[in-house]
Parts: sequence; structure tokens; C-alpha cells
Amino acid sequence: MEATPGMGWALPIGSDVVLCYLVGRLVFGPSHPALHFLLLVTIGSDVAGLLVMALTTPAEALRPIWLLGSVAGLVWVWASHTRLADPARDERDHRRAFRLWPYVVAGFLSWAGIVLAGLPGALGLLPLIPLVPHADRAFGLFAEAEEFLHDPLNRLAHLLVKPLAVILFLFGLTRGGVDLLAAAPTTLTVLAALWLGKPLGLVLGAVLARAFGHALPPGMRLRDVALVALIAGIGFTVPVLALDGALPGGGMSEAARMGLALSFGIALPALVLGRAWRAGQRPKGRH
Repeated sequence: MEATPGMGWALPIGSDVVLCYLVGRLVFGPSHPALHFLLLVTIGSDVAGLLVMALTTPAEALRPIWLLGSVAGLVWVWASHTRLADPARDERDHRRAFRLWPYVVAGFLSWAGIVLAGLPGALGLLPLIPLVPHADRAFGLFAEAEEFLHDPLNRLAHLLVKPLAVILFLFGLTRGGVDLLAAAPTTLTVLAALWLGKPLGLVLGAVLARAFGHALPPGMRLRDVALVALIAGIGFTVPVLALDGALPGGGMSEAARMGLALSFGIALPALVLGRAWRAGQRPKGRH
């Protein structure tokens, strides 16, 4: 099978959220506002990569009629539970909105409909997330107080921690292998896309946003955006999932997989730059 124009886009678009976050904590520290921006960029790029996979799925492989099941589940959970989460409503209605099982059922229907429609299963729960109520008060993404909230969104997140750890282990066991002899031009192409094209695109987007009057997130400077862009060049989990559909397979896929594994090497330059820039920001002592 020969590669055709447009194949492979999902590989450089996606990021590895967990690895990027770990490197980001080492570069910026545990409470820097750039961590929020980094998570936004990496999660957003993963969603974009999955959407590219969905949009490039051959028309003959799609069965859109199954999406009606997803829509039905989402409409049902919104009408029967999500809209009841308003604190101004009757107390019984408000408690009803905080039950977990309806969101589990709706999540299964959404995921099943998307998979049966021929779209990437990783997109299955995305339509549900905005419909799951959060507590009336949020303490922040990294606040420990979030652990003590009992709203459906936090409870589901806490329940999924251990199953997701097992799934990630199995993913690494079955899909994380790299052929060390698979280096080929595709390896360099993937690395160039992740280490050059993606960071340049993110920084250029930030510069254009500022030119049109949009300020950077509070507490961030353009150099922080540049570091975030470098760290976002680490790509593994979602790009590996995209390999089967984005490339013909065989040697090309193995070469791309090697490039994705090597992309973690950008962590060292990011750490060096982060420390150098932090050192340059320290006030000079008096002589």
C-alpha cells in the first residue's frame, strides 16, 4: 500500500498529556500558570488529532446512523439530570442530578454509538463531559481541596484513576514497543513535525493572538509559551493510536513509532532552557 497525500496528519498533531505534564512540572514548578496552558494545549492537540482521524476515515467505513444512539443518550441525561443541577431547583431534583449511574449509562451509549459509527473510540466520552455537573464552587485544577468534592465530575474522575493506570500499563505493554532498527526518513519527518513545525505553529499563533489584542494568560510571558510549545512536541499515546489509520503499516509505521518515542528527547532542551531563563530572572545581588 502506498502513502497518499494527507496521510499521517494525526501523528504530529497529537501530544502525550501525561509525559508533557510531568516535564512541565519539572520545567515550571508545581504551581506555575503555564501548567494550565500546557494541559490546554496538549489536550486540545489530542482532540484535534482524533478529529483529524475521524475526518479522514473513508466514507465507506462510516455508519453515521449509530450516532443517533449517542445523541439519544446525551439528550436523555441532559433532560433528566444535568438541567436539574441548578441549586435554585427543588432539593430532590438537585440531589437527583448528582447521581452517578445516569452519566455512566449516557457515557456508554455515547462511546458505543461513536465506535459503531466507525469513528475513533477515544472521542466517545467528549460530548458527555460538558453535561456532567461540577460542584457549585471550584478550587482550581491542582488544588487538593478538589479531592473532597462529591459532585459527579470529581467522583467519576477519582473512580477512573486506578482503572486508567491499569489501561495505560496494558497500552504500554501491547502498543509501546519500538523497533530500534526501524530508523528511516519517516522517523526524521515525524521528529521535524513535532520539534519544529508544532512549536513554531504554537508560538506563531500566540504572537498573532497578541497582535490582535488578545493577552497571554495571567502570569505568562512569550518565553513561557515557547517552552510550552517545545514540551508539547512530546508525542506518544494518541499518535501511536493513530498509526494504524494514518500510515500504511509495515516499515513506515515502525519508523514513525520510533520517531514518536524519540520525541521525548525534547524534554532535556526544555529543562535546560527553563533553568537558564529562570536564572536570568533572578535579581542580581549587590556588590
